[in-house]
Amino acid sequence: MYKRFAILAAVVLVSGCAARKNSESTASSDDETVAAGSEAHDTETNTESLSTSLVGGGSGSLNLASEGELSSGGGLRLDNLGDKAKAFYSPAGCLVVTDDAVKKQATYAFDGCSGPYGLVTITGTVLVDYTTKGANELDLSFTATNIQINKATIDWSATAAITVSGNDYTMVWDGKLSGTTAKGREFDRTNHKEYAWSVGVKCLSVKGSSDGTVTGHELKTDVINFSKCADACPAAGSEIKITDVTANKVYDLTYGDNTATYTGPLGHSISYKPPCAY
Repeated sequence: MYKRFAILAAVVLVSGCAARKNSESTASSDDETVAAGSEAHDTETNTESLSTSLVGGGSGSLNLASEGELSSGGGLRLDNLGDKAKAFYSPAGCLVVTDDAVKKQATYAFDGCSGPYGLVTITGTVLVDYTTKGANELDLSFTATNIQINKATIDWSATAAITVSGNDYTMVWDGKLSGTTAKGREFDRTNHKEYAWSVGVKCLSVKGSSDGTVTGHELKTDVINFSKCADACPAAGSEIKITDVTANKVYDLTYGDNTATYTGPLGHSISYKPPCAY
């Protein structure tokens, strides 16, 4: 009897250890998936936010362009191209803008700049081709190689169609990005996003999706509700869904005031302080 009891106890102990290890392994896998997906999303959002700021803006707010930059005839005036964007970045002189009026191409060269919406330590060059269809429409094409944004290193190409209606602005963005995140994760992503903002409001709202790989793992990100404001972290109530395509698992990530919570495939939730809150 004692021998049978000892054997049974050993089986239970081993089974319990195995279950705990499996649980810990699953939690670790979940954490890695959410971290990878959210890092890739942050990198994409930083790139897109930087792109909107290059077009122009006013003091304390993000907007498309002043009347001096978009003429009533639909042409882009070149005498002050880039002046509005420079006002966003510090220290003074860290952003140099040059323009080729014949090619309709502007070059934005950053050297250790900090800017709006949590953008810091930006170094590198962005090439922008532009065309105007009318006073309230601007089409842009972006190219950047080895640019550093918030410790991520990024190659990107994208197109953006920007329209204005009164004080309201929208940008439809289609891009391809690759490089490494701030934590050194390699990524290769394509995305389609729709941005909206208003003059005098310090937040950008975004919806859309992206897919591709992060550290060789296929992840899809759906932006359900997301707002990036004047501080570094997403606004409370922002939400994204991260799908591990290979494992067919979905993770829901929501943001509070300098907090984040993700809910895993089995319904378990974990709250934590995201890197942007430090």
